[in-house]
Amino acid sequence: MIGLSVARCVLDIARGRVQLDQVKKIIGGILAPDAETMEYVIREYCKSDWRKVAGEAEAIFRKLLAENKIEQPRLINPDHYPERSAGHWVKTEAEIVWHDQL
Repeated sequence: MIGLSVARCVLDIARGRVQLDQVKKIIGGILAPDAETMEYVIREYCKSDWRKVAGEAEAIFRKLLAENKIEQPRLINPDHYPERSAGHWVKTEAEIVWHDQL
């Protein structure tokens, strides 16, 4: 599976809705060009989206990040990120609709 939202996909994994070993990668809409910004993103998600499972969600995110399974296409083009209106999980990259291609 390929995730299209860092916050929602990590939350699904932390809540047991998706198994971590089924996740090929997450292509996020985040824009964190350096470690300091990434730490800020993590802190904010822990206070909001992940607040009920913050410790587990943070550990999952850091594991995916260490395994290079978090992609940030906005680092190259700020308008290039997955459109999620049809959901935040796909099976193949061919299913991804990109925001800048709408």
